[in-house]
Amino acid sequence: PEASGRGWPSGAVHPSLRPLFLKAGQAESGRRRMTMGSQEQKILERFGRTAGVFSDFVLTRRAQDMRQVVAWAKPEKACLVLDVACGPGTLALAFAASVAGPDSIGAGVVGVDLTPEMLLRARQEAEASGCTCCWFCRGRAEALPFADATFDIVSCAYSFHHLAAPERVLEEMLRVTKPGGRALIVDLIAPEEDDRAARNNQIERLRDASHTRTLKLSELSRMCARGSGSPEWFLFDRDRDFEDWMAVAGVKAGTSIYDECYELMWRSMESDAAGFGPRWEGHQLHFTMPSVAMAMRKQP
Repeated sequence: PEASGRGWPSGAVHPSLRPLFLKAGQAESGRRRMTMGSQEQKILERFGRTAGVFSDFVLTRRAQDMRQVVAWAKPEKACLVLDVACGPGTLALAFAASVAGPDSIGAGVVGVDLTPEMLLRARQEAEASGCTCCWFCRGRAEALPFADATFDIVSCAYSFHHLAAPERVLEEMLRVTKPGGRALIVDLIAPEEDDRAARNNQIERLRDASHTRTLKLSELSRMCARGSGSPEWFLFDRDRDFEDWMAVAGVKAGTSIYDECYELMWRSMESDAAGFGPRWEGHQLHFTMPSVAMAMRKQP
């Protein structure tokens, strides 16, 4: 199959992978008759509305982080990767640069996302970069439209804090991972103290109605250990400018949401009550977003 407006694949697909996309296409046809849940509706509204500004942000300022994650994961050259909730393709394209050589039959990267605007941007980015081994389809993270034990690596970046049932998504990620393959999660992490974690998520949910809950590192590691043995991880931080952070969520300065988030953030400064480490840089409010990349291997 070739790329199309609906297209689950983006670009020509090697014959060895066509059954994969036939199944995904059939699943998508059935899903169009289903009613979206309330959390899925929030995700569609938020990321459909902010597709342009959000995509511009992650494709530029998160690209290096995603290349670092791929370097840490050390994927085999001829493996098949699935990126769940792929957005505009930031991590998928980083994987594509590493996994598929000219003689790698059946290798490449598949991205799946709920939001059509995200998939359109991902296809455009793949085409603009000349990537011929990265394909995109629409689907739900909680019910991935792929057979068991299909992929060597299954990733999900910066999406668990938008999910109504992250445990269910991890189960799905492991279901479609081959025995001996790996599942990889990249996400924000909340402070370990309950009160600071609650304040952290209060600010996040006020800024973005599609935010459910940022997990603590201990919570995520326990979840992953239950799924498939002892996970490995590395931590990293990124500085954010408050005004830019709000703009990426479609929140304009001077609105009530902007003003309330601003007040909560700066009031947390003295004791770092929300775990953001807010600070003044000149006249601008900046803060830090702690993140983790966590990998687990599916037991054979």
